[in-house]
Amino acid sequence: MRIIAVLFSLLIFLGTFAAAEKIEFFGLETVITPSNTPHEKIIITLEYPAGKEFVLPFFTKVSNLRATSNFGNAACSAETKPYGTDIVCSTTAVTELNRSLTMEFDLPEAVKGVGEQLSFKQEFYAPLDTDTLSVQVTLPEGMGLVKDKIPYIPNDGQSASDGRRIYLFWKRSDISAGQTFATQVSFEPLNKSDEFPLAFFIPALAAVGGIGFYFYRRSSSSEKLKVLLPILKPDEKKVIESLLSNKGTANQKVIVRESGYSKAKVSKVLKNLHERGLVQLERLGRSNKVYLTSDVKKEEQKPSGNNQKEQKPSDSSKTILGNNNSPP
Repeated sequence: MRIIAVLFSLLIFLGTFAAAEKIEFFGLETVITPSNTPHEKIIITLEYPAGKEFVLPFFTKVSNLRATSNFGNAACSAETKPYGTDIVCSTTAVTELNRSLTMEFDLPEAVKGVGEQLSFKQEFYAPLDTDTLSVQVTLPEGMGLVKDKIPYIPNDGQSASDGRRIYLFWKRSDISAGQTFATQVSFEPLNKSDEFPLAFFIPALAAVGGIGFYFYRRSSSSEKLKVLLPILKPDEKKVIESLLSNKGTANQKVIVRESGYSKAKVSKVLKNLHERGLVQLERLGRSNKVYLTSDVKKEEQKPSGNNQKEQKPSDSSKTILGNNNSPP
């Protein structure tokens, strides 16, 4: 029954969008809040010309819808359907230069679960041929992927952590109108013995037409630092920079002096960094010897000279959500 209703809805809104050829970019970012309510942010770049309306089906309840665009009032609304919700936006004001749309809303019934194990499932139904689809799901702090079953589907997703939260990414290209892309993430509270892996670190960067997220794997230490520092809090960054200036290790008293923070402040910051696996602490009398972990220790710089080869930009970072070439 749900499939029939969805197909009927697709026939309607595909007809209203006959004037447009495709969606250039569709970014779907989900942040699951501590109350386990997913908050969605969708960034769309339409191809010009566009039809009168943009209709996007969701197979669950949608609430608190807000929309902005660079082509004027998109007048988006959420319409209840037998299968869930249609989000309908006016696109009559789209121009060749102004064709980006951003929507934010909550999915209060999208997280299901039994006991401590929870799961979040969502389906993307392409209303038009879509050049690029990027999907990101962020778990709440204190939550980790389940261990006794497949943690996420499709299994070609990329996982990452900033030491506080876990992120999942998927990317697809050349999606045909009417095609479905479904993702599911299963998660549960982290045990005290669980630690976030230091495999990935993610900075959030402003990008034209949306938010750009970069991640890396198997990078060099210097590359990891470039990614790590932007996501740290200012006080954490200052402590890490103090360690870097002392070749990765320093007495806690030195960090207090160089940072300008109080002893209590530095102790609190170091405790947080230690719990996330970024630094190691060795007790020395009334103070601590602090070490950067091997995963984030800065590589020794090579002396400059004419024989030094010019370093090429690393290709280990890949844009996951956002498109620097997207129009404003």
